[in-house]
Amino acid sequence: MHQKAYAALAYARANGLNRIVIDSPRPRLGIITAGKSYLDVRQALDDLGIDERLAAEIGIRVYKVGMSWPLESEGTRRVLGWEPSVDFGALVRMMVEADLERLTRR
Repeated sequence: MHQKAYAALAYARANGLNRIVIDSPRPRLGIITAGKSYLDVRQALDDLGIDERLAAEIGIRVYKVGMSWPLESEGTRRVLGWEPSVDFGALVRMMVEADLERLTRR
């Protein structure tokens, strides 16, 4: 990764550009959104009668991404509450193998 990208990641982390805007003590559903889709999510929750208090009560967590590239992954992982169990290279191999298997069955 280019040095400027690392600087951008550090800036995003230090200034909270990506942040949890609705949190729950017992999150069951995490929504990660950016740009206009953030407003769409908030409108959808409002249309459903779900305010921030009710969202927290029923387990909804909303994470607003203010800088989508490069995506600061520490905050995203914290919101999702997981660590990947497969690295990217292994994931690509699995996808290619599945595609090859599907093609050979035809």
